[in-house]
Amino acid sequence: MQNFGNWGQYDWDQHFFYHGSPRVAVLDYGQIPLWNAHYCGGTPLLANPQSPSMSPFFILVLVFGAVAGLKLLALVYMFLGLFGTFLTAKRLGASSIGALLGAVVFMLSSWFALRVLVGHTTFFPFALMPFAFFFYLKSLETRKWLVAAAGVLAVMFFSGGIYAFYASVLLLGIYSLLTSVEKKKLLPLGMVIAIFALTFLLAAVK
Repeated sequence: MQNFGNWGQYDWDQHFFYHGSPRVAVLDYGQIPLWNAHYCGGTPLLANPQSPSMSPFFILVLVFGAVAGLKLLALVYMFLGLFGTFLTAKRLGASSIGALLGAVVFMLSSWFALRVLVGHTTFFPFALMPFAFFFYLKSLETRKWLVAAAGVLAVMFFSGGIYAFYASVLLLGIYSLLTSVEKKKLLPLGMVIAIFALTFLLAAVK
């Protein structure tokens, strides 16, 4: 813990800046972080695709600061990714051991650790992808779960996770299309269209 406040290497300084600037706007000036006054004479902040200030997880940065908050956030995403993958694997019919193995392979293999190492915080929301898929699967049986699926996609977008957002949209779109063709039913495809429409409404402010 003696090195907990140290900065990381590669892109960490840049991503600390992405999180630190809206924190200053909120806590020091009491403003909605719409504009970044600390970069190139002023640039859009809320409209920046990598801006994390609307994410519910941003509360960790507000409370603990950019350095400590992001390190804690990496742990939060790791555990969420493990749990979400376990739930999704169980939903798809895996045994408990198989679901646990799937979770370990997805979150404890090299991809997440390497992103943390180099400070690619915009890749952290990939840990939420299993939840988006899990809620989509549940929405095929109970319509109310489409709200949860859309909410997860919106949180990805609000968190600056544009790569995770696009990948999740691609995953859900292809899966729903193939499922509709296989079962000769429009429900899977119609449900994902409804999820995408609701996501657009929820995330339109950004």
